[in-house]
Amino acid sequence: ETYLFADRSPILFDVVVWARWGQSLWWPSRVCNPADPYLIPRPTAAVFNIRKPNTLLCLSLGDNQYGWISPVRILPFRSAYDRFAFKLEKTKKGRAALRAAF
Repeated sequence: ETYLFADRSPILFDVVVWARWGQSLWWPSRVCNPADPYLIPRPTAAVFNIRKPNTLLCLSLGDNQYGWISPVRILPFRSAYDRFAFKLEKTKKGRAALRAAF
């Protein structure tokens, strides 16, 4: 199944994006293929058990947490960088996530 960004370009696996995790800030994340047996770190079985329809497996960079994110809560990393990066640069955890994105 193909998921699209708002600009209609495809969301690809192994690409860094901005993902909105719950009510938190938009966070640098990697879109992951759940069928990839070589994912590092390996998602736990619990991660797979909470999948909702029409969501993508994402890895939150910097803290290495997996979650299922709706495509409407995913934005291209480069084009949205100026909108979100300045907020993350204010914290140690945010700076680590930005470093992990590059």
